[in-house]
Amino acid sequence: VPEPWSEYSDDHAQVFYYNHESGESQWVHPLIDTFKSLLQKCKEEYMMMPYFRTLYQNLRQYCDEKKGWWALNLLITPSDGLPPTPDEVLDMAKYLQLNLKKEPELMWIAKQAVQVPLPPNWEEHEDDDGNSYFYDRNNGKSQLK
Repeated sequence: VPEPWSEYSDDHAQVFYYNHESGESQWVHPLIDTFKSLLQKCKEEYMMMPYFRTLYQNLRQYCDEKKGWWALNLLITPSDGLPPTPDEVLDMAKYLQLNLKKEPELMWIAKQAVQVPLPPNWEEHEDDDGNSYFYDRNNGKSQLK
């Protein structure tokens, strides 16, 4: 389960999830909506299921290593709404270290990453010079990327 959640069992062996930051407990896995959306996307685009499976496994490994479970949202982020600008997509591709000459087929990941919501408790702000930075409400720390 993603941080700050932990999985426990009650006296009747029923699994529940506890959020160490909010003190909240719940019976439903914290990422159930993400997994349901991924399943729906696989059903809608069944020809892409092997691709989604491989991508999910790669993202899951990344998430386990970096505790970045929110990255799974890359698989389900809708492409509706205002599309990102080409500059935003190129900036994200550079940030993700995508090699556009060798991996142009992965450009969609940069586009989706621009549109994916920030992880919980994170906010985007601008400094006095108009540069973006990100603030984590949980620990009060800021970072540029």
